[in-house]
Amino acid sequence: MQARLIAILKQKGTGHTMSKALGPLEQDDLTRFFPDSSLNIVTKATLLTAILALPKTSEEEAWLQASFNTGIFPSELNFLTQATDGKPAFYTWIQRMTRGNALTAQEAYDGMAAVFNPHIPDVAKAAFLEALRLKRETDAEHDGIYRFLWEKASRISVDVPAVVDLSAAYDGFNRTPFLLPFVACLLASVGVPCVLHGIDEISPKRGMNTAKLLQTAGKPTLLTLDAAKAAIESRSIGWAYVDQSLSFPDLFALKALRQAMVKRPVLSTLEKLLMPVQAKQTYLVTSYTHPPYRRVMSQLMQARPWAQGLLVRGIEGGIQLALDRQTPHILVSPSDVIEGYVKPEDFAIPPQELEFEAALDAQVVLDLGLDALRGQAGYAFDAILYQAAVVAKAFGFESAGVDQLRQSLSSGQALRHWEAYGS
Repeated sequence: MQARLIAILKQKGTGHTMSKALGPLEQDDLTRFFPDSSLNIVTKATLLTAILALPKTSEEEAWLQASFNTGIFPSELNFLTQATDGKPAFYTWIQRMTRGNALTAQEAYDGMAAVFNPHIPDVAKAAFLEALRLKRETDAEHDGIYRFLWEKASRISVDVPAVVDLSAAYDGFNRTPFLLPFVACLLASVGVPCVLHGIDEISPKRGMNTAKLLQTAGKPTLLTLDAAKAAIESRSIGWAYVDQSLSFPDLFALKALRQAMVKRPVLSTLEKLLMPVQAKQTYLVTSYTHPPYRRVMSQLMQARPWAQGLLVRGIEGGIQLALDRQTPHILVSPSDVIEGYVKPEDFAIPPQELEFEAALDAQVVLDLGLDALRGQAGYAFDAILYQAAVVAKAFGFESAGVDQLRQSLSSGQALRHWEAYGS
């Protein structure tokens, strides 16, 4: 029944434009599910928030009113519909957002502090995050939440002239090969240190990511920040993976909450921008999933002390570039935003269709990446080369032209940087 509850949440809780109404079958199921104490209360809180926050049909309105009259909703969810007198302002903000009203930057900052407060129930945290998402976060809310997360996260400085932060969405890929660790090795092999960061698994995709690939390869996934610093500073390695459990343990502690919520909260958007490793110059490569977030991400990137940022909308909404089409390409600096497009032909790489039709397990993806690092021609070789070449050109790394990158792949130089990691 939990799986069915999640399916209904995915149907109703998608958002204003893609949400589907609850029909008689869904209504009957929810009438049984909400009183059932064996089902996850956080998932219920997320779904009830969505029902309250999103437009409703007359049939949904009638079902909701009947449900209130029969008392099917658990008492833990009363804060969503009953008076908040005597409760912290956090609960008032939740109700305000379910009616479509925004918070100030300071309220958003304080609301995120409540999300991190262990004394606040998870059901309220889920409702806050879901209501914030469904009404669409404002610039002021993004600013307040990002400021809170930036202040609370840990980061370390590395003694190299520059580092490239390959900031992929933490939930990974579930339809295409995830190749970014191999891009980091390739860039490191031509003198461009890199950092990747993430989590072992998180909703909504729970897909292929750096942690899963490293674990499959028998390489460490839980380097301390000091150990990551040493790896990045090493000329024979030049790259590292930083896990959220060590760089931001308080955010990692919200993992179970986020899994039960199913949908992607604002945390998923902003955790990518927290840069756990910084150098004299830090270059950020990140992505936006939906077009409205392009402007938001550009503004937030300009607010932090890096030399430049590269914002793309690649495969699965991530930073990995497609070989069969051009990709939106936005260079961001503290003083300017330059928009354009990039395509494989710009680097003398032939365009090609994605060859994979189904989700790929970690061993298959690992083998693809290692074959590319051994110089084997094919989709993975070209995808890794293209990604590294775009990053190097965007940030002006003269040692990492496409010819040098191709030579490093073909000669096994990049492979040696993979092999040295964790050895």
